[in-house]
Amino acid sequence: AQNETVDVGVQVQSLKDNTLTFDVTVQNKTGHRFPSGVAFRRAFLEVLVTDKMGNIVWSSGRTNAVGVIVDAAGRPLKTEFLPDRNTFQPHYQQITQQDQVQIYEELTQNADFDFTTSFIHRVHDIKDNRLLPMGWRSSDHFKSMGEVLFEFMEATDPEVHGDPDYEDQGPSFPGKDKIQYVATLPSGLNTSGLSVQATLYYQAIPPYYLKQRFTTAPNGPA
Repeated sequence: AQNETVDVGVQVQSLKDNTLTFDVTVQNKTGHRFPSGVAFRRAFLEVLVTDKMGNIVWSSGRTNAVGVIVDAAGRPLKTEFLPDRNTFQPHYQQITQQDQVQIYEELTQNADFDFTTSFIHRVHDIKDNRLLPMGWRSSDHFKSMGEVLFEFMEATDPEVHGDPDYEDQGPSFPGKDKIQYVATLPSGLNTSGLSVQATLYYQAIPPYYLKQRFTTAPNGPA
């Protein structure tokens, strides 16, 4: 799973004053979208900038002991629990804040525009930026091959807008996503010996799924 699922690469672009700019590239090595399976599975990038002593000076995507993504102060992000229809992590091409996290996931809402993990109340597709596989083609490529095939392939189209990494690039589609990080480091920081580390984590049961289960579960025998 560690070697045949996804490759993650980091390339530093510049360090000017206290602003560190770098790219993180994620390469899907599976033959399908990642993560796959039930819609609430997700993968997210933890990106850490550390000083020469190993202290974290900037981060995105850190978690606490129970797997909840937190901000720079260790507080759980509101987006971890999807409290309303507008509070979630969108798909990013550039991340500049420590409470912004690149999460590869599918998010859907019910008829009332509330986020749902129910299999029978999926009405509105809000986000689907799961990593596409190498060789992926958009459903438009299959229109001339019949309505049935087109509808099947339409289900594989991402719900991402304006990112060329998620647009049909022909049969040589690379199955990659590149995110630019612009990290504003603490004032007065000694920037010699900085290090950047990016890790992609897979999470089968995210916090919002558990919250919905605990909220809807009865308190005792009915």
